[in-house]
Amino acid sequence: MPGRSTARVADVVAVDAAQPHAWLRGDRPPTVELSPGVWAVPVPCEMFPVRFTYAYLVVDGSDAVVIDPGLDTPAGMDALRAGAADAGLDLGNLTRILVTHYHPDHLGMAARLRDLSGARVSVHASEGAFLADMIDRPPEVAAASEMRWLVAVDAGPDLVRALREQSHAVGALLRVQLCLPDDHLRDGDIVAVGSRRLVAVHTPGHTSGHLCFVDPEAKLLFTGDHILPTINPNVGLHRATDDGDPLGDYLMALERLRAFADHVVLPGHEYAFTGLGDRIDALRGHQTVRSEALTSVLRQRGPCSVSQAAAALTWSRSWEAMSVADRHLALATVFAHVRRLEARGLVAVVSTHPTRYGLVS
Repeated sequence: MPGRSTARVADVVAVDAAQPHAWLRGDRPPTVELSPGVWAVPVPCEMFPVRFTYAYLVVDGSDAVVIDPGLDTPAGMDALRAGAADAGLDLGNLTRILVTHYHPDHLGMAARLRDLSGARVSVHASEGAFLADMIDRPPEVAAASEMRWLVAVDAGPDLVRALREQSHAVGALLRVQLCLPDDHLRDGDIVAVGSRRLVAVHTPGHTSGHLCFVDPEAKLLFTGDHILPTINPNVGLHRATDDGDPLGDYLMALERLRAFADHVVLPGHEYAFTGLGDRIDALRGHQTVRSEALTSVLRQRGPCSVSQAAAALTWSRSWEAMSVADRHLALATVFAHVRRLEARGLVAVVSTHPTRYGLVS
């Protein structure tokens, strides 16, 4: 569930005044050239709380790259086509499609644009493996995996029913937006765009294969959903069989990006900004506060399941008032925090059926 950070508004400075003004009004901002040859095109995704995703067009000579083309809808294609026209570009002339992560509001139009232009679609290798699995996975296998997660977080029968209904709807949307990539990018890979270069930086956490892209000459950092100016990206554990530590990965990836503190940040949502170091501090602070709150719940209440702990925590709205979608994200968030505390040796499983976690004395 997206949430507000602990950052003060003054900690980041918007690059283009129209972008934050439109965000606060609930509107879509106009297409804007934020740096020579780099255009931010807001692509609508009204079914998501973020309302739009920025597709970034990077144009140099005969090369034209789009980073995160956005959700594949008629309105989305119209917006991207109009934005490209503002940049003097025909979408049929795209030469590369770069995707920060597989979520449909970022990946969605990749397949359509590939068909239109012949441009290759590139994602991180981990993201490519996940997409291949999603496309090939039989429905019964997907349902079993989903049920393992629901049991692991102790969702309870009513929430299980609601979450499964939501999952089927989300799954249907995701499946029509999926796209197998043409090639995989790894950390440090360079994508040439005319005379400029974009460097891929692996920043796991929001997804395991999330990428940011750096233009070192222009001092630009394209952050997808890894860093947003005021929203805390969801960092959750969404698969019960995953033995990873997404929150630990996220925090380490944040620190890696301090090297680009003097860059302009071009995020997937909200608005472009400067003040990356302050924003990293705020994001780390938010996660620390959440972790301390979870530890306090376990200390006061004793061993809890993920759902029991989530219901006891303070969110931007009460647990009872949350939508099913927000509860889903909240459970994944708490699961990730539990896993982080486990990795640090501070929490351990103390009982099963349902799984409950307690503090290590």
